[in-house]
Amino acid sequence: MRRLGTTRMDAHSFRPVLLPRADALSSGGVFDFDAVSTDKTIIASISTSGARTASGKHAVGKLMKLRSDMLFLLLSSASRKLLILCEPDMHALCQRELDGGRVPKEIEFFRAPCQMNSRSGLPQQERLEVMRFRQSKRLCKQHRRNS
Repeated sequence: MRRLGTTRMDAHSFRPVLLPRADALSSGGVFDFDAVSTDKTIIASISTSGARTASGKHAVGKLMKLRSDMLFLLLSSASRKLLILCEPDMHALCQRELDGGRVPKEIEFFRAPCQMNSRSGLPQQERLEVMRFRQSKRLCKQHRRNS
C-alpha cells in the first residue's frame, strides 16, 4: 500500500505511537510537531487544509504553511519525515509539487482522511468544517501565547 513519496495512510502503517511533542532542530531551536514517535525516528506534521480557499481561489497561504512545515521537518533529526494531508485536493497539489521537483525528496506525503465523531449527526462536510474551526481556534490561542 505504501509508495515512496505518497500513499494513502493505513491504520497499521505505523506501529510506533505518534504523539504531539516538541523536538530539537539541527539549527539549535525547538519546534512543536503534530506527531513524533516515542523513539523519535518518525516525525510528522498534519494538515487539514484544502488546496482552495472558501471563495475558490488557490490556497497560496496554506501551501506556504506546508512549505514552512517541510522546513521544520527537514531540520529534525528523524529518519522519516511525514506530511499527513487530510484533504484529497491538497494531497494532489503536493503530489504535483513533488513530481515537479519543488518538494524535498526526504518528505513523505500521506493521505489520511480526518476522523471525526460520527455520532454528532452532522454531515461529513459540516463535521470537517467544525474540525477546521476548532483547529484554527487552537492555533490562534497558541499564537497569542507565543506573541
